[in-house]
Amino acid sequence: MTECSRLAFTTARLHACWLDKTDWPYYCALQQNPAVMRFIRDIESEVAIAVRFQQQLASTDLQRSYSLWLSDGRFAGLAGFWLDEDQHKAELGFILVPELQGQGVGRELVKALIAEAWAEPTVHKLVATVTAGNEGSRRVLVNNGFVQEGCLRQHYWLAGRWHDDWVFGLLRSEAAPSSTASSVTD
Repeated sequence: MTECSRLAFTTARLHACWLDKTDWPYYCALQQNPAVMRFIRDIESEVAIAVRFQQQLASTDLQRSYSLWLSDGRFAGLAGFWLDEDQHKAELGFILVPELQGQGVGRELVKALIAEAWAEPTVHKLVATVTAGNEGSRRVLVNNGFVQEGCLRQHYWLAGRWHDDWVFGLLRSEAAPSSTASSVTD
């Protein structure tokens, strides 16, 4: 495990650290894994991935980017959320390594991301977009209280063809209180 000098939050199994430059090899490997990326985006060149990484390194109050680690030190994935202050909403995103998918880690992570987003007093709604067919991510969101609000038909170009996007939302007024995440301040 990379030494996590900037812990953002923890769950029972995960340590979420602010993304930093030492996360590059893990970030790049995840972004180049076809099994991981098949519902996210086409595999990009290392240069394009490096540009995206640099953008995410610049975490701000409006963009939170985390590297995820298991308590035993193994890399677990990436996550984050992006705030739209004008619309009082935040969009969640997450990617887990294949060996952790289907083991409840995603559900645990999203519960913690929800708690982190609700810590922002102006956030009224959380949203997430999932490429149609990504049943694992759909289940994680629904199991955390998200409601599928719609389907954007042929909305996303991936792997040489158009895909539908499923749009999910969770209103603060509908959310169950979460005690899974324990926030850590810098």
